[in-house]
Amino acid sequence: TITRPQGIPGQTRTIEHSLLTLTPGKRATSAELAFTLRSSQGQQHTVTLPPGAELESVSIDATALPIRQDGNSVTLPLRPGSQNVIIKWKETHGIGWRFASPGVDLGIASVNTRVVIIPGHDRWVLLAGGIHQGPAVLFWGVLIVVVLIAIALGRIKGTPLKTHSWILLGIGLSTVTPFIALLIAFWIFMLYGRSQVTTLNNRLQFNLMQCLLVALTVVAVSALFGAVSNGLLGNPDMQIAGNGSTHLQLNWYQDRIDSTIPQAWIVSVPVLAYRILMLAWSMWMAFALINWLKWGWECFSQGGIWMPSRKAMAKQTVAADDLSLIHI
Repeated sequence: TITRPQGIPGQTRTIEHSLLTLTPGKRATSAELAFTLRSSQGQQHTVTLPPGAELESVSIDATALPIRQDGNSVTLPLRPGSQNVIIKWKETHGIGWRFASPGVDLGIASVNTRVVIIPGHDRWVLLAGGIHQGPAVLFWGVLIVVVLIAIALGRIKGTPLKTHSWILLGIGLSTVTPFIALLIAFWIFMLYGRSQVTTLNNRLQFNLMQCLLVALTVVAVSALFGAVSNGLLGNPDMQIAGNGSTHLQLNWYQDRIDSTIPQAWIVSVPVLAYRILMLAWSMWMAFALINWLKWGWECFSQGGIWMPSRKAMAKQTVAADDLSLIHI
């Protein structure tokens, strides 16, 4: 006797993974929703777009379909099995100081959901959040450490940098590369240490110390000019990390969601604001560097610039004696 098994209640569709990619512009936003849907029978499935969305195209398994939106709803014809769906639309609002991903209703609960926001080269991303597994802007934590170190360095006497100078130096270089700030600090304290050397009589050690200070000065000043150039022409390094995110692409992930894709958001300003701040910082740095170099020369020449050899000293002594005799 053969009997047909009876079906049990349960869903007949499942979304195995989905990807919402947003590319905001100044006046409009391009959106693309790609997901893999598995169905146990032929039926229809409805996806609800955000208010104001203008549908551009719908494709299933790379085949374009002439589907129109009904209000905010897009109805898809499904066949039994797995199919890859791509829905593209545009939104009439662009990126602002705060941009959030729209609430897209997939119609059913799903797993492995990703949201990607591509802010573009002309935006300076300051913060990001909304979904737990996503990018983090690590710059602000680094900035706190830089300010604390700058306050500690400002308490050290004998250098031309006060507390506010250390803070400005650290903030300006931390958006380019923090390692240059360490190099500049090392250079300043090496010059300060040179000013304290007054009893070094070993000619080889003294001259070697002077040569190393010259090389360190060239490296430090060159690195500083390179940092200024990168700051004025490049993009700020906000140290964005998490799920392979960069300042050009921010990625979020959530393993299980209800029917609506959770919202991710970013806070950003035009990169022109960063350029203006870096220009002001560069002008301050140019004037400050002149004072630092004057102070550095005084430290470098403390007690003499170069210690000659004994033969040269003997020749100088003989020449001085000859001049004395001629004078007499």
